[in-house]
Amino acid sequence: MMRDTSPLTKRLAAKFRQGNPTACFVVISPEYAQEKLEWAKTYVPKGRTEKALAANRAQKERNIAESERQLALAREYRAETTRLRIAAGVDQAKRRVSKAEAAVTDACRYISEAEAFTTEGLRIKAEAIKASGIFDAFKASSGIMADIASFVQSVISVASPVAAAA
Repeated sequence: MMRDTSPLTKRLAAKFRQGNPTACFVVISPEYAQEKLEWAKTYVPKGRTEKALAANRAQKERNIAESERQLALAREYRAETTRLRIAAGVDQAKRRVSKAEAAVTDACRYISEAEAFTTEGLRIKAEAIKASGIFDAFKASSGIMADIASFVQSVISVASPVAAAA
């Protein structure tokens, strides 16, 4: 999660905040936080001396407390982001985008499968193939697919002046 560093005066040095206006912070999932808590609770402290054993037991208690705090924060963060996603309609927007992309793909497929009898028809087919998004991937590759992409680009550039003159 990218975050503005300017209000983080207690956590980050002024020089760091000036050089980095934003910084990436990790947000752990509730599942991962739960795993950490379970591990912290099952950890068996060891120590060669009574003093070392007592220090390791204290460390275990600190780890459990920190893991419980992280779990609570992770659950709170998940609940708030879920609430905001529902309020903003993110899932509906993603569905609309997916439907629109599918419609474009279907239209491009329909156009590319139709017969072309003129130079303008070839240009339209080439533009449809280019709009499908697969063109850029092929153009970046090597071999026969790059050659096909180059051919499509040639058709577009040859047909474009004809379309402009007509």
